[in-house]
Amino acid sequence: MMNSIRVALASAILAFGTFPAMAADFTFIVPVDVSNLPPEIVSFNVQCAVSTAATGGILQTAFTNLVVRNRAYRGDVTVEVTVIPSRRAEAAYYKCEIRDFRTATGGGLVYGLYGSQPLPRASGSPFRGETDLDFIPIPR
Repeated sequence: MMNSIRVALASAILAFGTFPAMAADFTFIVPVDVSNLPPEIVSFNVQCAVSTAATGGILQTAFTNLVVRNRAYRGDVTVEVTVIPSRRAEAAYYKCEIRDFRTATGGGLVYGLYGSQPLPRASGSPFRGETDLDFIPIPR
């Protein structure tokens, strides 16, 4: 089963487990447009998760690390998620997020889900906090 889904950015997921390399079950194409990032930020992740339910039951997550240039990143990001074969049929929901903004000095996490502070957002920003977004049904 191969699904390609274009998603808007969302928030908060926990990642557990890795599995041997195989063809991705889900390919998410995430449009990213961030600008005016704090000057110390050099990279961040776009992470997607596949779950069994709208409120969790995460089957698997994957992320793509992105390099910030000139305090911004713009472009479509591909995140491929592979679920263990015995659980693929249970995959019913997904969500994607920007997370884990990092600095060059020691690669320390400054902003993000587990960061010392939330990433500052411009007034009217479409981004929401990680606790107010449920998973979205996977289109079939």
